[in-house]
Amino acid sequence: ISNLVESERLPSIIKDILKESDKRVLTETIVGKSPLVGRTIGGSRVEVYTKARILAINRKKKWVFEVNDDTRLMNKDLLVAVGNVEAEKILKDVANGKIKKIWEKIF
Repeated sequence: ISNLVESERLPSIIKDILKESDKRVLTETIVGKSPLVGRTIGGSRVEVYTKARILAINRKKKWVFEVNDDTRLMNKDLLVAVGNVEAEKILKDVANGKIKKIWEKIF
């Protein structure tokens, strides 16, 4: 987390939140073959299946902090989420397209 907090990719408000968090901070970039591309957070049920909660998205060098179930996920979005170690692995596999259908992997 300390390396992520020092990262220039994150704005100060996220850095402050990360310093206080007792959960693991996850960052993953969505690639074109991911089942998340073009789907909403709620429609993909990403939190249900990965157990990772998306807090923010960096899209085309702009931060989106007001994410909700209607937020559409796009190719090359950098996701900032919180979750456990297993959530990190699943989110990574979904974001990079290793898991083709998000519902293939359920806890």
